[in-house]
Amino acid sequence: MNSIFLLIKANIINSWGINKALKSKSMSEKIKTVLLGLLIVYAFCMLAFSMFMLNYSLGNILEELNSLELLIASSILSTTLFSLFISIYKIPGHLFSFKDFDLLMSLPVKPSAVLASKMIFVYLSNLAISVLVGGPSLVTYGIKTHSGFMYYIFAFLATLFVPLIPITIGAVFAYILGRISSKFRSTNTLMLIGSFILIAVFMVLPNMLAGVNQDQVQNAIPSISGVTKVLFWTNLYIKALSNTNILYLAAFLLVSAAVFGIFITIFSRGFKTINSKMSEKYKASDYKITRLKASSVMKALYFKQLRFYLSSYIYVTNTAVGVIMMLIFSLAVAVFGKEEVAKVLELPMADAYLAPLVALIFGFCISFTFVTAASISLEGKSLWIIKSLPLKIESILWSKILLNLTLTIPALVINTVIVAVSFKLGAETVSVLFLVSLLFSIVCPIIGILVNLFFPKLEWTSQVSVVKQSASVFVTMIINVILLGVPLVVFILIKPSNTNLFMELVSVVLAILVFILIKVLNTVGVKKFKEL
Repeated sequence: MNSIFLLIKANIINSWGINKALKSKSMSEKIKTVLLGLLIVYAFCMLAFSMFMLNYSLGNILEELNSLELLIASSILSTTLFSLFISIYKIPGHLFSFKDFDLLMSLPVKPSAVLASKMIFVYLSNLAISVLVGGPSLVTYGIKTHSGFMYYIFAFLATLFVPLIPITIGAVFAYILGRISSKFRSTNTLMLIGSFILIAVFMVLPNMLAGVNQDQVQNAIPSISGVTKVLFWTNLYIKALSNTNILYLAAFLLVSAAVFGIFITIFSRGFKTINSKMSEKYKASDYKITRLKASSVMKALYFKQLRFYLSSYIYVTNTAVGVIMMLIFSLAVAVFGKEEVAKVLELPMADAYLAPLVALIFGFCISFTFVTAASISLEGKSLWIIKSLPLKIESILWSKILLNLTLTIPALVINTVIVAVSFKLGAETVSVLFLVSLLFSIVCPIIGILVNLFFPKLEWTSQVSVVKQSASVFVTMIINVILLGVPLVVFILIKPSNTNLFMELVSVVLAILVFILIKVLNTVGVKKFKEL
């Protein structure tokens, strides 16, 4: 047990940058860390408040229907769904091909202890989701029913155990994919295909609470009751909190802990074998020396970045989701029509607002394709190698930006064509839609690499901590959201009659921003790279 605690402690210190924050002698680094921490806390509080207001509105409807216990059901079901999605999305990076696998396996520690430490670390991050997604509905139920102190104690204990079963299910999916892919040479390809299929499935599941009316809630009650009966542990959770019943609570806690423990016990037997198999590299047995081919510096750097990107399961799955979301939206419009998609997204897809709305959705998807936000950090301790080569720094930086554009621009072209045909958009509208989206797709990777130069994370043991949990990725996402939010707010305020003209003005602003960012990259960016 002590070894598990030590491994968890090491994971937290390395992944969350605690040592750097506490022991850094640079005052600017400390200030930067404090400001980033405050920004994260602020974002979490704002999201929690928004979730509370949403659930409170839902609680008013349920109170009229005398069905307030559905708040507890929505808490467990939404938390389970979110935790399951995040687990499928994140667990493979913690369980397979992590950088310190050889080091950990050489220590006098059981594989089960290593696995448990990795799973508990995932649990800690999912616990925040449980509090954010499920907590507001539990608080709303407590307020509406005037529950006593014991209810909140029960709710607190139950919330701690809610992520265990979704994490286990997500780990089982990762285990199955790992076992299947470890038997083939194209291990990474099979893992990517399997993971993207699972991610796509969860993206299309209806999960919207905002905007529901009383009739919709009343019609959904039988379905929710049926789901909770099938997912028996959710039924235990609901009965434990709605009746403040200690027996049901104990049953829920025991079932959750037992499922989690059984998985670790079983999976630990193949944990070492799967990781060893997945770290193997296959070479052709009939390799023959042919002509030596030469290429330009930029081309060589670009293909180096592309090979590294495609070889990293974690890097691809965490940065290509935006492209998948864009394709799902476009195909949904083509298959189901704009009326059905508008109903699911709860967005006004009137003809006058089609182009700006599609541009907003495309921009949102592009903002999640943040390849460059982690590209410098992923060089890790080998950064000195590329710095020692007789290469222009601008070429190194632009090769990483081109990799990002390789994902977004082809996807943008394909999806623009699909949407244009589905919506029967005019030539001018299609042109301005593509131009705005193209300029935004250029702005995002430049911002990403600049932010990464200011917030590098070169010491890491798992790529997950760089691609998903680093300050660079978080700050990049915040900036991208602001860039999307400003024109949206302006559009809502002025309500332009000529939307194409408005989008043309936005494209002019973005073009100016691209010019400025390129200048900053070639001056400030180069300087920051030299200082790393």
